[in-house]
Amino acid sequence: MAATITLHCQAAVIPANSTLQVNQTLDSDNGNYFLVQQGDGNLVSYRKSDMKPLWATYANGAYTAIQQDGNLVQYNNAGAAVWASNTGGHAANPNFKLGVANNGLVYILDEGNRVIWHNKSIDPSAPTTGIPCQLGGQQIPFGVCRGFPPFRYSSIVYACTLQEALARSAPSTLGMCPPN
Repeated sequence: MAATITLHCQAAVIPANSTLQVNQTLDSDNGNYFLVQQGDGNLVSYRKSDMKPLWATYANGAYTAIQQDGNLVQYNNAGAAVWASNTGGHAANPNFKLGVANNGLVYILDEGNRVIWHNKSIDPSAPTTGIPCQLGGQQIPFGVCRGFPPFRYSSIVYACTLQEALARSAPSTLGMCPPN
């Protein structure tokens, strides 16, 4: 049986086997952002100050579950999946977590607290950068090549791990762009 978080939970993460039912929210640590399973079936992240939506599934779900295989899935009333993060397939583990970062980013952590998925939509006015490093880690810069020839450019992605840098830079490639 899946656990249910309480309405307006102040935790930044919820564990595997938890669900968001209609009108239940998961708030960021700073309280400025939240994820909600809306009554219209949409799973949406918002900035609280002006209720600006940052990301949505655009699905007709009755509840959303973070599963033990690492998959975030939205189900309709009949129990059929209507949206998924497609991060399932891992060995069952109760240590996967769904979280909302202090910049509005929605993410999934694996059992080692590594980011395996995020929604790629952050609040550009947020003062923070990305998902906070777990276990006291420090963000480090990774070079990224963005765009397509002849309009490529190099930039930097800050991340705690190589895996996180790969996830944040997609669909770009890690490493600085070669000269044209």
